[in-house]
Amino acid sequence: MKFIKIVFFVAITFVLLAKIMNWFMHFSDHVNQIITTFMFILIGIAYMYEGINYNSNWKRITTIACGVFLIAMNFLEKNFLLQTIAVVCLIIPRVINYYATKKEKHETSPLP
Repeated sequence: MKFIKIVFFVAITFVLLAKIMNWFMHFSDHVNQIITTFMFILIGIAYMYEGINYNSNWKRITTIACGVFLIAMNFLEKNFLLQTIAVVCLIIPRVINYYATKKEKHETSPLP
């Protein structure tokens, strides 16, 4: 499992560096599309992994569904509706994680 996390971290680092390098080297549209596709696939995998760790079924299902959609959208024709759903799928798991973490901290806080 540790090996998989290291490979995933290297892949995310590679994508981040490629996005930054694009600012200076101006890659072709095809290369940019490959980098972006890889980025959304990695985000989708991360969301699916995160969703597995939730105790609540609705959090688990929502986060995993968002991850699956972010992976699948790369293989569908782009349109406004698809891109809008993709933005929502990027935001929803972060909001769920924020409130889950906030609730967890509140429940474990020694103060009333």
